[in-house]
Amino acid sequence: MSENRLKIGITQGDPNGIGWEVILKTFADPRMTELCTPVIYGSLKAAEFYQKTIADLEPVPFHIASSIHEIRRGKINLILCGDETKIEPGTASPEAGRAAAEALHAAVRDLRDEQLDALVTAPIDKESIQSDDFRYTGHTEFLAAELGGEPLMMMCSDLLRMGLVTIHIPVTEISHDLTRQKIVTRLEQLRSSLKADFGIVEPRIAVLALNPHAGDGGLLGSEEEHIIRPAVNEAYEKGILAFGPFAADGFFASGHYRDYDAVLAMYHDQGLTPFKTLSPDGVNFTACLGCVRTSPDHGVAFDIAGQDKADPQSMRNAIYLATDIVNNRRAWAEWTSNPLPHAEREQGRKGLVREGPARYGERELNRPNAAPKTERIVGSVNRTARTLPTVPADSRHSVIRQRSRSGQETASRHVPCHKHKRQSGPIRLRGQARRKAAGKTVKPGEPEVYSVS
Repeated sequence: MSENRLKIGITQGDPNGIGWEVILKTFADPRMTELCTPVIYGSLKAAEFYQKTIADLEPVPFHIASSIHEIRRGKINLILCGDETKIEPGTASPEAGRAAAEALHAAVRDLRDEQLDALVTAPIDKESIQSDDFRYTGHTEFLAAELGGEPLMMMCSDLLRMGLVTIHIPVTEISHDLTRQKIVTRLEQLRSSLKADFGIVEPRIAVLALNPHAGDGGLLGSEEEHIIRPAVNEAYEKGILAFGPFAADGFFASGHYRDYDAVLAMYHDQGLTPFKTLSPDGVNFTACLGCVRTSPDHGVAFDIAGQDKADPQSMRNAIYLATDIVNNRRAWAEWTSNPLPHAEREQGRKGLVREGPARYGERELNRPNAAPKTERIVGSVNRTARTLPTVPADSRHSVIRQRSRSGQETASRHVPCHKHKRQSGPIRLRGQARRKAAGKTVKPGEPEVYSVS
């Protein structure tokens, strides 16, 4: 297992915030290194400083590395960045901002070079990090510029997933930035991510309105009727299960968000306010990039920095989600690399037994001309399931037993479906078995079909 651990890069964030505190508390649990190989980008000086501020914390055993090529799997690796920064908990300073940017640049470079499987970022102070080398309003915009693509900001928890149409722009610019095509694109991105990153076969997405009361038919704004509703209808015609627009206050107050796999909000605070209220330990996920990036859903929290008050659960969840998404994406790529033709899906769904080489849903243990005994289990194709059923839906307890040419009978195998209890009753013979029981000749090589009624 150690050889297969994912390498997860973790940036220190602003060294004067709570980033190091939540990182240290997270990896104080040795079980975290069983999940992944952490590669932290940051200052050893800052790590040692914050270890002293946390009560009853065992020293975290870092493996110091100068580059990604010197890390060790199963160890808590620390690649040194910004080690000369003065540590002043709770203070925003350009020096701390430069240290945060240095760690972020180093981690993204290794991520782009495919030396890391995913990236988890501790919070930065968006004002103090600004410099000639960093002119972005947040991690999302920076990653879009460095890695390419059009990212989708998504907040995730076990209770709710929230996508955003607009991200870090002033409120006065929101209505001007909304277009029908942009909303359709966001819905396409959200659907794609929910399928590939979260394993949802066909997600249902709720779309929030922009104005109070969803515009009240145009009395409180025209965006719903002219932009949002046409976008929802267009997305639905493209096969996306999108619904709305819903007035945000009633949608969350009534608990209707539980009926959907994700919600698409029009702007930042419209989505993040209910999300953080309902999911204080949620995760920020930058979807639709070629690489996986997550982060805790909180900020630098200068007001409690260095006081041993920070809760590390959101950081843990960010690491858990990053590993899950990497594994889900790899599985999705494998599942969709060679899709089945429509005709074969329809045949398999009906549980038809086909002659010739084994195909999807049909497994040959041995070829008849290569071994004296053969056994074949015939299955159907479930269009929504990811695993292949081993028995057809209309005869879940059927077993095909085939005699070898030598006349010796192979051992039977019963493959019950976990969703159906085995029924008791007499065994009914069908096909060749019935003719045999009636005294008719059965040729060698012909199958006998038994089923439990």
